[in-house]
Amino acid sequence: MNRRAFLKQVVAATTLVGISLVTRPEVRAAAGFLPSQASASIQALGRHFQGTTNGRLLESLDGGQTWKKIADFGDHCSVLAIQERHNTLYLQVGIQQFSFFLKSSDGRLWRTIDAIPAA
Repeated sequence: MNRRAFLKQVVAATTLVGISLVTRPEVRAAAGFLPSQASASIQALGRHFQGTTNGRLLESLDGGQTWKKIADFGDHCSVLAIQERHNTLYLQVGIQQFSFFLKSSDGRLWRTIDAIPAA
């Protein structure tokens, strides 16, 4: 897959994320979240973030008692890594054998970047 085709898939996936965030904000009890789907986790910006193998990014404001889906990259993606640097969140999201990087200062609006900066 060339870079242009890959970026088209990323744009389509992130467009769907925006649509799903507007139409379906959800709060789920911790019991509704399957630990087997967890792929990455971090405490940052005063919140707990959990990435899943099925492309979701969840947020908890109460130590994991309830979860809110804040991003959905699609079932074909997996959140591989979550990092925080200088009050900015960074994600590595995998799609097939490729991955791409995103950054956000608030966990709501995500922008693509070339790589996660070094510590």
